[in-house]
Amino acid sequence: SRQQVKASTTPDSVARADAMFAKMCKKFKSKKKVWIAHVQFLLEVSRQQEAHELLKRALLSLPTYKHVEAMTRFAQLEFELGSAERGRTLFDGLTTKNPKRLDLFFVYLDKEVKFGDVTAARHSIEKRVEAVTDGKRKLSDKQMKSLFKKWYRIEEEHGTEESCQRVKEAARAFVERTS
Repeated sequence: SRQQVKASTTPDSVARADAMFAKMCKKFKSKKKVWIAHVQFLLEVSRQQEAHELLKRALLSLPTYKHVEAMTRFAQLEFELGSAERGRTLFDGLTTKNPKRLDLFFVYLDKEVKFGDVTAARHSIEKRVEAVTDGKRKLSDKQMKSLFKKWYRIEEEHGTEESCQRVKEAARAFVERTS
């Protein structure tokens, strides 16, 4: 169980935890929780390379419909415990393959902001808005409204009055173009 795994992450019992995870991954191949817990453990004990290898194995073992959720969680763990750059790469892949899934994009933005790169979050939003306004991507008006709201909230919290104004202007320009 998860408690057993948590208890066994002390430095003297890492080998025991490895053995337990190996058994769990074999026995519960189709359970994303097991794979996520194992990746988290490896990242916590600074074994990034093994975590990356395990991620590939997890995707081979998990049913396809669980891939997006698992990858989202892996990307979050990378931001939190591993490399923000690797987390960014995973999220970029996810949001490229699932362009209409704003929930994934918002999780990505939250991680960017939380781990201090507001500029990267801002750039990602601007790129997304630009792609929609240029007609390269399609999002519904409702989705665009939530995208602008998210952008505005980020600017309110971390930006300046001018950056908030820029979001309002971009939203107005979008509404004028579409109506």
